[in-house]
Amino acid sequence: MTSAGTRTPVAFVTGASGRLGEEVVTLLLQRNHTVVAGSRNPSRIAHLAKLGAEVRRVDFDDEADEIARAFQGAERLLLISTDELANPGHRIAQQLKAVQAARAAGVRQIAYTSMPLPDEASPVPFAEDHRVTESAIFDSGMQYDILRNGWYFENLLGLLPFVIRSGVWYTAAGDGRIPYIARRDTALAAVESLAGGMQDRIVDLAGPEAMTVEDMAAGVRRAYGVDLRVEHVPSGSLFDHLVSQGVDPHYAPLMIITDINQQLGRFDVNRDGLTAMTGQVATSFASFLEKNRDALLVP
Repeated sequence: MTSAGTRTPVAFVTGASGRLGEEVVTLLLQRNHTVVAGSRNPSRIAHLAKLGAEVRRVDFDDEADEIARAFQGAERLLLISTDELANPGHRIAQQLKAVQAARAAGVRQIAYTSMPLPDEASPVPFAEDHRVTESAIFDSGMQYDILRNGWYFENLLGLLPFVIRSGVWYTAAGDGRIPYIARRDTALAAVESLAGGMQDRIVDLAGPEAMTVEDMAAGVRRAYGVDLRVEHVPSGSLFDHLVSQGVDPHYAPLMIITDINQQLGRFDVNRDGLTAMTGQVATSFASFLEKNRDALLVP
């Protein structure tokens, strides 16, 4: 319900146990919207029920009709891309089932969290997951917002502490640029879709600064007063350099993919999407560094 007592459309948020989903649910509740929070593990989001959300179990590995039952009564849906990346094709199967179930359940509007430029030329292995899901949404007949979320600043939390500690930022990105964005900023855009309604649009959500690695290293030096140099290396040797610094071997491939995509200029997208949707100015790199000083300056 709104503060004036008028009814608001029922908004269903999938993946509500994840950081983005929880943020979206919380922001919607703060604005007095009617929210259903979905997760395959409802016990993990019991705290959202205490805040006022209805909690439902939804598992995209279930049959489509069971997923549709979970979606019953929802008018607007935020489909947050799942984290099933280990088995190629698994995430596509899950998300296509979710789109089918949403349509069967009578959902009228759907927003989906995609990625920048997920076309066939993308070197990112999971770009196909987003491309196929987007296509299914276009064909579904539901009104849509495709939210092409840029790479999160928070991804750097798995890299920068080791870079700063070692004093060297190894990169294969060359002079390519990337406009990192804060996760909360993408949550604000998703809230706008769910609260204001979908408009059959594709929105690039990117930060305000398209930065090279040299730019970011300079920002780190300014913020923390540390010695930090950039060393450009071939992408084929980047894994060994990152792991030698202490970066998690399971995390390093994401940074390699990021650098390759960055070097190719495939993060070069419109940076006005967040402001156009929400009126908010995206978080800057300097603000991210200040907020996460303790996490990044690890002894």
